[in-house]
Amino acid sequence: MLFSHPSHRLPLMLLLAAAWAGSAAADTLTSGWISLGSGTQTPYYIRTTAVPGPTVMIVGGVHGDEPGGAAAANQIRTWSITKGTLVVIPSAAPQALDAGTREIPLEGNLNRNFPGVGESITATTGSTATALWA
Repeated sequence: MLFSHPSHRLPLMLLLAAAWAGSAAADTLTSGWISLGSGTQTPYYIRTTAVPGPTVMIVGGVHGDEPGGAAAANQIRTWSITKGTLVVIPSAAPQALDAGTREIPLEGNLNRNFPGVGESITATTGSTATALWA
């Protein structure tokens, strides 16, 4: 085998260590909580790099009866990036996800509560949409 001899393993280990160190330093993760009103909070995650690039925002869990989006966003938040910024909100409507319903109790369908094109933040309805849009 190519790497069975001890003298062959050291260069491979050094190469792997250098690659790991470079990827580990490529981005920085910060996180926090967004207060959605009524005592409900949801986490957010922001990965940034020192290299200019696009900002990408992933929002999952808008509809509680579609948990796949929240699961995908939760996985994406762990991805490393090499340039730009990645913002992830895995669960935009945790109340609806917990209930397994499309709508947030007392607020309705979150996807219909955001402002339309050209509208201001005052066009949002419900505390969840207002908190996420702000």
